[in-house]
Amino acid sequence: MESVESSVKFIPYAQEAVYAKLSDLNNAKDIINELPKDIFEKDGMSINKESIVIDKDYITVPVSQLNLSFRIVNREPTKSIKYEVAGIPIEANLWIQILPVSDMESKIKVTLHYDIPFYLKPIFKGKLDKIDEGLERFAQMLASIPY
Repeated sequence: MESVESSVKFIPYAQEAVYAKLSDLNNAKDIINELPKDIFEKDGMSINKESIVIDKDYITVPVSQLNLSFRIVNREPTKSIKYEVAGIPIEANLWIQILPVSDMESKIKVTLHYDIPFYLKPIFKGKLDKIDEGLERFAQMLASIPY
């Protein structure tokens, strides 16, 4: 498995508040509604945000011909949340680490682990360099939302 990490992002909220919001995916509804419209139309892909399915433990986003899903598989209270990524032809998981800086500030780092089967590597070759950029944008988005 290969992995990509975001840079560390500082959040002006307590670790407990950040964990509480991110560990219940029902909170993603508010986050999605606050995102700018152009984020749903990038790189030739269009996402209909009304088609996004959300529950406490999972979120499914229809992207092009895929139903990209994130399901929480492990919660370590106030410290980390691990997600399994499904609906794509590769094995992947996402890990959000949350650490305290002070009583009213925390920091996060997002890590993506993925394994692309040998026969699919030529298909993903041009897209792999965008994983770093996408993960960094995702971490920045998490750092900028209100908790």
